[in-house]
Amino acid sequence: MRLKTGLDLIDLHALFGVGYSTACSYFVMYVSFLREWLEVEFPPPTEAQILAAMPASFKAAFPDRNVQLIIDAHEQQCEEPSNLVCRRSVWSDYKHRTTNKFLGACTPAGACVFVSDNYGGKTDDKTLTLASGVMELLFPGWVTLADIAAGTEKVLLGTSVYILPLRHPMVTARAVTTLDRLSNGRVILGAGLGWLETEYLAVGENFRNRGRRSEEIVRILRALWRDRVVEFSGEFYDIPPLRFEPKPRQEGGPPIIFGGESDIALRRAARIADGWIGSGAPDPERLPEVVSRLRSLREEAGGAPFELSTFNRYRPSDLATAEWHRDLGVDRLNMMPALRPDGRIEVQELL
Repeated sequence: MRLKTGLDLIDLHALFGVGYSTACSYFVMYVSFLREWLEVEFPPPTEAQILAAMPASFKAAFPDRNVQLIIDAHEQQCEEPSNLVCRRSVWSDYKHRTTNKFLGACTPAGACVFVSDNYGGKTDDKTLTLASGVMELLFPGWVTLADIAAGTEKVLLGTSVYILPLRHPMVTARAVTTLDRLSNGRVILGAGLGWLETEYLAVGENFRNRGRRSEEIVRILRALWRDRVVEFSGEFYDIPPLRFEPKPRQEGGPPIIFGGESDIALRRAARIADGWIGSGAPDPERLPEVVSRLRSLREEAGGAPFELSTFNRYRPSDLATAEWHRDLGVDRLNMMPALRPDGRIEVQELL
């Protein structure tokens, strides 16, 4: 009824004569049931099915026909936990109250095909979208990049960021190598550790040792991409003698750049990576400090070439912003060209 009528839980508990906490529990249980039911009974339609059922309004608004899913986050007020830590996790800065939050997705024709698990109201929409699994209904990252590689010749292809400890290094090595060969050596592996423990629980990996495992994975990747015969025995992985073929187009393998802004993350990047990526778009006021710290740490680690990449989300997308980052020492800047009044963008203006 909550979904059908828009009634708040406080209305439902009064209407049916049940406790407010009971109404909260039933709502959470229903959303969880709906998620499982949709996954089994209503699998996501194919691209051909989506295009065939797409309304004329969408075809007119999106002539390139790239719309596959429409997603929206929903917040529902919930009972206030007595535990302060739990209360903080469900406090919504947007609603200014404690809430449960979940994500729903439908096709352009209105068919509901996805409902996420419940998250605390403190979870922002971007995090909810990434953590919910809805993006898995779309094309996997390596598949998308391979498609882009087929239609380009010079543009570099990278991830921002690929969570290394969630996958076995052999799987990562093969995926990256395949893309590097298809693109004729244009791949950059942007790597990170992730922050969501439930992702690790879902795949049976240890969240607490992800930093040490990432460092071991980097050693394995480089050995697989470089050595004729590979044998490895470490704290977390054992690989018997084997040949890993074919090798990537780039000699020694694609560059590996690490994200993260904590001091331990910056130290890790400067010590074991070929560069750093500010995937979280550091605040411009803090970015000079981060760049200076990375340069200093890299010198301590031997001073080998080290590229700095970041995203621009705070300054205008113009030449002055690009020059500001360049003068700061940033080697690669990712930013969206500004929209023209007619809704078009001109990439050439920033090149």
